[in-house]
Amino acid sequence: MAAVYNLSGGSVSIGRILSRTLGAITGNPGVMLGIAFLFGALPQTALGYLQTLASTGQLAPIDTGATVVIAILAALIGIVLAMIVQGGLVRATMTEIEGERATFSQCVVSGFSRALPMLGIGILVALGVGVGFLLLIVPGVIFYLMWSVSIPVTVVERRSVIDSMSRSSDLTSGARGIIFALMLIIWVLTIGAGLISGMVGTAITGLEVATPAMRDWLQFAALAADAVVTTLVTVFASAIPTALYVELREWKEGPIADTLSDIFA
Repeated sequence: MAAVYNLSGGSVSIGRILSRTLGAITGNPGVMLGIAFLFGALPQTALGYLQTLASTGQLAPIDTGATVVIAILAALIGIVLAMIVQGGLVRATMTEIEGERATFSQCVVSGFSRALPMLGIGILVALGVGVGFLLLIVPGVIFYLMWSVSIPVTVVERRSVIDSMSRSSDLTSGARGIIFALMLIIWVLTIGAGLISGMVGTAITGLEVATPAMRDWLQFAALAADAVVTTLVTVFASAIPTALYVELREWKEGPIADTLSDIFA
């Protein structure tokens, strides 16, 4: 593999990427955690709660047609909310890394405005990685690494779907070994957080209680714990690729010359 050096003689650093990620989150926690919770964790938790009520017979039964319609609407709403979260967190992370601060409304607008390109990227990346995994796994991993900063590219540089994926491939070229190590860290954190959340939820709901009211409170506590974990995982999963994008862009091209007002005009 070619050596990974930037224009100033440094290297792409996982430590610097994680430091930028933490700095962005701690620098603007209200906006980042708020977006991840309101548009990500809260709707997921609410849907999970409704599914629990339905499975336990606490909701009035509805016919099959209505069930299908509700499922489709829930999926569409979930997709739109996911795009808002991704786009909003990219903007919040980017501005904080560059020494400024974005407001909640500015981040939400960024998510809305780039929703369609992000959706297109998500579909194409999923298809490409899926086909790659069918071809003995390795090609799928390579495709995933190639396109790992496509979302930050389309939000920050406002490129089209194909241009964003091509740009991501160019930026990640020569640094994919380091990116693979970074993605392993993300996967371990995500899986670990999910396991912890699941164990906590199981422990809470498995407690013996005397009254139905107490059982309801325990169920709510389990959902709340899951919402907290989902919020934190969502923030890190969006902030790390953005910090990676900044690192790669500076490595390839030097300091970003555009002002943030130009970038997000």
